[in-house]
Amino acid sequence: MTKNTFPLFGAGWDRLMGHQNETVKVTTFTRPEAMSGQIFTLKALDDKRYQLVSDGGFSVQGVVGKTLNKGGVTMRVEAIDARPDTEFTVSKFSTLGMINNLQK
Repeated sequence: MTKNTFPLFGAGWDRLMGHQNETVKVTTFTRPEAMSGQIFTLKALDDKRYQLVSDGGFSVQGVVGKTLNKGGVTMRVEAIDARPDTEFTVSKFSTLGMINNLQK
């Protein structure tokens, strides 16, 4: 998960405003191979609800603590610690990809 901020100075502005530690805890995210090239964005609606959308037109609302299943996409969000309307880009890594990413 990567928090989306305004280019150039957005991350600095978030630090000044005390919003740099906003997070979402996702324990499960799978999608069909046909959707592997799509970019998924999670938008916090409040601390218990979220919306998951993709640039391919997929859109669904989910509830924290409940597994979401729609159109071959499965997601489970355990916690949201972010202001409403905060957006995060969802990335899916293979186990090997995650290990390589952590070693950098």
